[in-house]
Amino acid sequence: MTGEDQDEGRQVIGESGPTMSTDFETEVLKPAVHQVAGHGSKSSGRQGPVVDESGRRFFKPLHEGDERADREIAFYDKIKHDDRIPAEVKAFFPAFYGTKFLPSVDGQGLVRHGVMENLTYGFKMPSVTDVKIGYRTWYPEATEAYIQKAKKKDKMTTSGAIGIRISGLQVYEASTGSVWKPDRDWCRDMSAEMVQPTLERFVSSNPSLETFDAAFAAAVYGGPHGVLAKLRQLEEWFSTQTAYHFTSSSVLIIYESPSTTAGDGAADDQINVSVKLVDFAHTVDSNTVDDNFLTGLKALMSILWTILEEHVARRSRMS
Repeated sequence: MTGEDQDEGRQVIGESGPTMSTDFETEVLKPAVHQVAGHGSKSSGRQGPVVDESGRRFFKPLHEGDERADREIAFYDKIKHDDRIPAEVKAFFPAFYGTKFLPSVDGQGLVRHGVMENLTYGFKMPSVTDVKIGYRTWYPEATEAYIQKAKKKDKMTTSGAIGIRISGLQVYEASTGSVWKPDRDWCRDMSAEMVQPTLERFVSSNPSLETFDAAFAAAVYGGPHGVLAKLRQLEEWFSTQTAYHFTSSSVLIIYESPSTTAGDGAADDQINVSVKLVDFAHTVDSNTVDDNFLTGLKALMSILWTILEEHVARRSRMS
């Protein structure tokens, strides 16, 4: 069922569907190098996600015995046919292709993976940030132990203070040809006061410096195709939708970092921007407005508006 391509250092695996079919199709998988948060991130110490050789599909580990994995898969299956979600809102969810069993990294058997679109496919130099939304990251159906753990984490991080938490980020820096990517602890220990500067750093041409320029703020956050315009679409839907509560879900922001330090000259149409919703292990059916997610989403939008306004004012003073 499995084998190793020793020459290329890549894993060649056999495919099986949820029913563990014996019809196999080999394919080559590679680490998902642009993942910035989650249990499968490099710093978490757990089995990480992979992408196929084309880079189009993303394989997310689903640990057996964890009802959260089953809930996330059930959610993906449900929204495909849920006509309560407008087509323009469904576009914010990753395309889902079912599940596949892949060998575990320790060789101790198979691990079920969710198969979905790779959200960074098509980006050559993606800058990525994962922003967890909501003051509360626990759901009522969780065990008491999980609820207490989540409450403690929310209180200790910016989730409880301002309704959002930056779970991870990477920023491509053209001048050095490298990626600035703080580790898990850096993000976890972030204070509420650090959130706005971090989101400014995320749109900077020089993120590795302590004095960063937020050069791409207008191009990424503003304009008709920028992050704020996309978040307004989500806000409009979340203001009225009563089908689901998206506890502990994230907004994933991706943009194509300019290949040169374009600085303030980077126009809206020069930077490709993507906004997606991810992480649905704690999404549950509901019949009320999801005030927890909506409040956090508004908090994120408010911070981005402040960055945009301050950046525009700064440019005016310099001109």
